[in-house]
Amino acid sequence: MADLRDRLAAAVAPRYTVDRELGHGGMGTVFIGRDPTLGREVAIKVLPPERATAVAVERFLREARLLAKLSHPGIVPIYDAGGSGTFLWFVMPRILGDTLVHRMAAGPLSGAEVRRLGIDLLHALEHAHAAGVIHRDIKPANIFLDGDRPMLADFGIALLDAAKADALTGTEQIVGTLRYMAPEQRLGAEATERSDVYALGVTLFEATTGNRWESSAAATTRTWQAIPGSLGRALRGALRADPLQRWPSAAAFRRELTGVGRRQWRRSLLVGAAVVIAAIGLVTVRGALASRPPPPSRAALVVLPFDGAGDSLGAQVARYAELQIGFSQIRLLPAGQAGRMTRDSALGVAHFVATGKFVTHNGKADELVIQVTDSAGRDFAPLQVAGDPTRADSWGYLVADSLVTLLFPTQQTEFRLLAGKPPNRLALDAYYEGQQLFQSGRWHEAEEMFKVAGRRDSQFVQARWEELIARQWQSLPYQDALANLVKRSGGMPEPLPRLLRAQEEPDLDQRIALYESLVQEYPYYPMIREMWANELFGRGPLIGRPLREGIEAFRQAARDIPLLNRPNTYTQTVWGAVRIGDERLAREQLSLRHAPKGDGWTNMLWLAVNGRFRRWLAVPARELMLVTADSADVATLSRAVRMGLDVDDPWDQDALARFVERKATTNEQRASALAAQATAMLLLGRPLEALRRLDRGAGAARHDPSYRLQSAEWRVLLPLLPSTPIALPPSAIDSGRQFLRAIRATDPLWPRAAWTLAVDAIGRNSRRECDSLIQAMLDASATAPWIADLAAYAAAFRLGAAGNSDSALVLSRRIHRVPDGKEIGLRGPFVRALVYLHRAEWRYRQGDLKGAESEWLWHENNDIQGKPQGEPEQGELDAALSAVARLLRAENLPALDRGSDACAMFDRVATLWRDAEPVMKPLQNRVAAGRTACRH
Repeated sequence: MADLRDRLAAAVAPRYTVDRELGHGGMGTVFIGRDPTLGREVAIKVLPPERATAVAVERFLREARLLAKLSHPGIVPIYDAGGSGTFLWFVMPRILGDTLVHRMAAGPLSGAEVRRLGIDLLHALEHAHAAGVIHRDIKPANIFLDGDRPMLADFGIALLDAAKADALTGTEQIVGTLRYMAPEQRLGAEATERSDVYALGVTLFEATTGNRWESSAAATTRTWQAIPGSLGRALRGALRADPLQRWPSAAAFRRELTGVGRRQWRRSLLVGAAVVIAAIGLVTVRGALASRPPPPSRAALVVLPFDGAGDSLGAQVARYAELQIGFSQIRLLPAGQAGRMTRDSALGVAHFVATGKFVTHNGKADELVIQVTDSAGRDFAPLQVAGDPTRADSWGYLVADSLVTLLFPTQQTEFRLLAGKPPNRLALDAYYEGQQLFQSGRWHEAEEMFKVAGRRDSQFVQARWEELIARQWQSLPYQDALANLVKRSGGMPEPLPRLLRAQEEPDLDQRIALYESLVQEYPYYPMIREMWANELFGRGPLIGRPLREGIEAFRQAARDIPLLNRPNTYTQTVWGAVRIGDERLAREQLSLRHAPKGDGWTNMLWLAVNGRFRRWLAVPARELMLVTADSADVATLSRAVRMGLDVDDPWDQDALARFVERKATTNEQRASALAAQATAMLLLGRPLEALRRLDRGAGAARHDPSYRLQSAEWRVLLPLLPSTPIALPPSAIDSGRQFLRAIRATDPLWPRAAWTLAVDAIGRNSRRECDSLIQAMLDASATAPWIADLAAYAAAFRLGAAGNSDSALVLSRRIHRVPDGKEIGLRGPFVRALVYLHRAEWRYRQGDLKGAESEWLWHENNDIQGKPQGEPEQGELDAALSAVARLLRAENLPALDRGSDACAMFDRVATLWRDAEPVMKPLQNRVAAGRTACRH
């Protein structure tokens, strides 16, 4: 570097002197110098001779020409230039301030600072864009802070016109910094003004939050809550993955940051109804697109059945090839899309269709000639793949490997690692059948078939994964399936070991974060996207992630990955849309769910949608179904009847459960039907009737004492719900206490009874009794560690009651841990609901309204263990208590500028409680007051 400095000093003398090196990058080295004539420091950028390729020289000269062309206070100018041959230099002002990187290292900028920074930089970008210059590499390191004034630097890879860009980069070369690069740039598409808008949006987002922008994983409710509303709207518009939905220019982005766009929008409301509708439509589109996932991968493939050796062999080889390719994150499209594929000019997406014919030698079809055609109609040179017609499975693998090598050479290594040793034909056949069953919603049968595939080939890791997923979709414990995978994790290629770590992680916040990091790295790996969506859908609300996020994760997966565009995905999206009361979305998703014949979910989903939104249509259909039901139907209903609350339909659940109770042939069926009726009555605001039905269930299930225990828990705990106590008669409460106190410490149910009595003691301000019970639980935890959690929750309640909300929140955070199935049953179903309700109360007491809302969201979870058959489980209690949670949310939401959501919740709770018992009158009065406020 000393030689370079000396050579530069000789080249610029006597006009400038050279002092020391300031820094270097891909486009040159910068030295601090001095202009003796004007008495000022300067920065001299030089292209080192060892980097002076023809392209580098042209880029270096182009940067100098661009800077000479641009004259704006927000762009670092050029003073002078010179050189000979490939030794080139130019002179810029010495900026005394640091880059934005250094400023961000000191912590996030305030909203006002980010606005000023963004407005100034966007003025500079407007000037550059007006001159036809696209920067293409905006990032904190290229933004200098001269006092309070930011300046854009490093136009070395800027785009002046398309012809020069092609000459310098080639059609496939990506230039810029990936972390800040717009999705279309990453895919090799031409950079535009919108690309610069995206890069600056990433920069401003990171300056605001102090967090790295991670595309879809960062576009979550929790991430955006820290950003002031108007600034968040401006950044969302800049960060949309689809360039056509992004702010169209630097000027539009700047107007949004300054508020001019919003003021003009408000004035436009006075123009007329047409403009109002347009404005509302714009807001709706923004909201829908804000959390879009990364854009589609660069290419997708369709494999059509091969011809020339009988339908069977051609279909089998193509199917086995697809199965192997499907183990990677290469995008496969259904055969039906082969005839209507187009090239997406905005994102640069290409598609390929593979067709083929068998060639016969000596009467034996032992060669396959494959023709690949791209979406522009161009043919590749034919592929010749030899194989054995008696081994369609291994031939399919050879075809898959050949196609990947031809079309996706950069993914060849990954494909071979993920596909591993090709499974044998019998294992693949069982795996394929399992997939078909899974897509039909026959998850238990699919699980069994995946087990068969795993037994037929012990190294078939994907079959074990699918077995695990099938159990999860049945909401069944999956520890054994997970253990089988862990045993084989040592030889697994990435990302499978990381998927295992995510599955094993008990902390929900960490678990979902692990999934989201995998989604960012492997956005088109079907298994990752499906498992992430399922986790968000089932458990996201337990850490404050709305159910709508899980629904969107499934919808986005279906759009991005054709293999996930299947009935199972839409089963979840329909179910979730009904749960949150979005009729339009529910019907849209139901129309997209093209279920195969024999699908077991079709009628259930139809009844769920219409039972929630068109009861006049659903009730007659339900009654007709019951009139024609046989004993097999009764058995099926007895297993499914307790799912009604999961779609917020207690009326149908109660009606079906009463039918099952009448037709039941066993005490277990009768008790389960009465449990379904009890939880339905609780959601309908009829707790005394709920207790009567639960007591009848306990009578039917004499062999299961947990029913009687839960009846006592309800009597004691319902009057202790924070902010929404249900005033049961004192005699009912006393009978519950007496039952709980009679349970001995040697009884397996004692920890539940002890915890309930400890909570009751807190409510009665009996500290000594509470402390004694907490200590007894801690002593018992020596042999049953999970009991320590119950003691911790009771201790948290005591701290909260004493006004120590901070400590209570810390101590109760372990509710975010995923317990195993056995522990859930032992700790009791009321624990989770009561802990979340208390956590929301503590946050509300602290003035943290957003935090309270995130805790109340717990009730949207779908974390239910299978099809409940015994006493009501925790997921059912969550749903049964969701009306009180929604009342609390509705009272809180207006302060969060969500008045319309609040009014919808008040209306829904009023509907649920329209026939409520008198003990609910105080809570009904609060609902009525909220609805009155909504009308004014």
